[in-house]
Amino acid sequence: MTAGYLAGQVSGSSWEDFTQEQLFEPLRMTRTTFSTSKMQDMGNYARPYKGMPDTTMNAKLFEFNATSPAGAINSSVSDMNTWLQLFLNEGNHEGTQIIDTTTIADLTQPRIFTGYPPSFVEDYGSASFYGLGWSVITHMGIRLLMHSGGIDGYLSLVGMLPDQDVGWVILANKDNSPNPVHSIIMFELINRILDKDEPDWN
Repeated sequence: MTAGYLAGQVSGSSWEDFTQEQLFEPLRMTRTTFSTSKMQDMGNYARPYKGMPDTTMNAKLFEFNATSPAGAINSSVSDMNTWLQLFLNEGNHEGTQIIDTTTIADLTQPRIFTGYPPSFVEDYGSASFYGLGWSVITHMGIRLLMHSGGIDGYLSLVGMLPDQDVGWVILANKDNSPNPVHSIIMFELINRILDKDEPDWN
């Protein structure tokens, strides 16, 4: 939240204007908004749901206020794919350097120890760390960058194997805790990318 606020102050505008001008416009992320009200105006958006399988119900769209830099952005798979490509291309988009390569390295550098892997992946991963907006993990001996997200009625899991030049965006419009579905999908994808048969994440 504070970093977003400061970005707006330093640029002499707001964090929304700064992000729009510096990232969304050059990347042509036209399906990305800063509020659920603007998302609804665009139409064709995923409606949120909550509850257990036998009690699924509509969830109210959550509208951020002061904490908006920490999670208010709404996007599409297509736009998020462009965002991931920016990282895989070390900040370059179609021949234009949007983010400096040294900044990309800084953002994805392990900084804070966050723990050891949960029991269901302890045989395949090492300790995990947090960078600047990315979780940094070694999985099966390979560098994995990822970040999950969740708000009323929505779940997301964005990640990449930068050394394999591949990434993914997993979005769901139903939340309940715990919900391992997006993690299962991610680890199954990694199996296929690495041509591994085991473990059977399903």
